[in-house]
Amino acid sequence: MRFSMGMRALATGNVVWRSPVIGHEDYPQFEVIAKVVGEDRVIILKLKTGSGDYTYEALSPAHASELGQALKEGGEKLMEARS
Repeated sequence: MRFSMGMRALATGNVVWRSPVIGHEDYPQFEVIAKVVGEDRVIILKLKTGSGDYTYEALSPAHASELGQALKEGGEKLMEARS
């Protein structure tokens, strides 16, 4: 399942997406939870890994999709997505 396919389901509540992270042995699998918060549609992405949890805040569905893609591409992109 691509992350962007799940974006339409956000209006109904949480979306949980689990996938392997390609090319990064520290994160063999992860779970992303995305949720719309409030009327301004701020989207919170929470990445759960074996070594800790990371929280991201997206200002729009497009930004959330960019963050989701960065998370999918692996550990090196995590820090880029946070900044």
